[in-house]
Amino acid sequence: MAISEKNIGIAPSGDEAVLYTIVNKNGTEASFCNIGAVWVSMLVPDKNGKLGDVLLGYDTADGIYNNPESFGVIVGRNANRIAKGRFKLNGKEYQLALNNNGNNLHSGPEVFGKRCYKALKNEAENSIIFSLVSEEGDQGYPGELVVEVKYELTDEDELIISYRLEATTEDTVANMTCHPYFNLAGHASGSALEQEMQIFADEFCEIDETVLASGTIAKVENTAFDFREPKMIGTDIKSANMQLKLANGYDHNFCIRDYDGSLRQAAVCYDRNSGRKMTVYTNMPGIQLYTGNFLDENNKAKEGVYYKPYDGYALETQYYPNAINVPEWKQPVIHKNEVQNFETRYCFSIE
Repeated sequence: MAISEKNIGIAPSGDEAVLYTIVNKNGTEASFCNIGAVWVSMLVPDKNGKLGDVLLGYDTADGIYNNPESFGVIVGRNANRIAKGRFKLNGKEYQLALNNNGNNLHSGPEVFGKRCYKALKNEAENSIIFSLVSEEGDQGYPGELVVEVKYELTDEDELIISYRLEATTEDTVANMTCHPYFNLAGHASGSALEQEMQIFADEFCEIDETVLASGTIAKVENTAFDFREPKMIGTDIKSANMQLKLANGYDHNFCIRDYDGSLRQAAVCYDRNSGRKMTVYTNMPGIQLYTGNFLDENNKAKEGVYYKPYDGYALETQYYPNAINVPEWKQPVIHKNEVQNFETRYCFSIE
């Protein structure tokens, strides 16, 4: 077990970009950058014991900072979309930047993914804590928010992401997530559509023509969104389902079955050729499946790879999209002097 660090250049912000690599007793490796607290790589063994990087992303300071696809970034203060960038809190209306089809996506252009986090290594538990203070008014949100994100790699090949959020001056919105894109065959292996997926959800959030959650929750039964039993990701992705046509694939929140705030199984992914399996656990109510529908093959990524649409998929744990404007849904609000803790686990194994 060890944690190493390496300077990988200067980000466009002028900050030194440092790559931290955690290795467990099995030789499994996970790397992270202080810029954006980005999860940069995840090297796990296949059925023959060969390590392979299963995370799409960038490996240079410029790439990690610019990162138009948000590969591996910590998203805050609010992940996903807010309708027309507007919400009310305690009777006051707030207007955020509009950066996605007339809505606010991932909190706008001043994203946490471009921030330089403080890093604290803990070799005893094979973890790194990245922290920052989001000042009052940051991105248009009320109040100050103190953020800590801990990445821990266990000897059971679990990557645990723990969030500690504290509102210090007034109530605010907080819906943070990590935005990794996976391909269990390896990040440079091409399309991930033949990999299998199971999502433990009976319902999903429908979207409108702007890919915003419309406020309607629909049953997955007898639809292309039924992942209650394992199936290949690409099985229905090109079907006539209008919800898929709106997003050119999956870009939808699934409502995790029997959510009660405890840690529970949300999804399982499997690549038959490599034997790699990934199980996702979270104590959040939703999980967004995005199948990389608009990956730009003109962008040179890590190891010189050019990713094409559907070469990877994101599984983002979260409150439901636009929940702040849908009172019936679990609200992404943190109150003054309150501390909230959330956790997501990506557990890797061989089958």
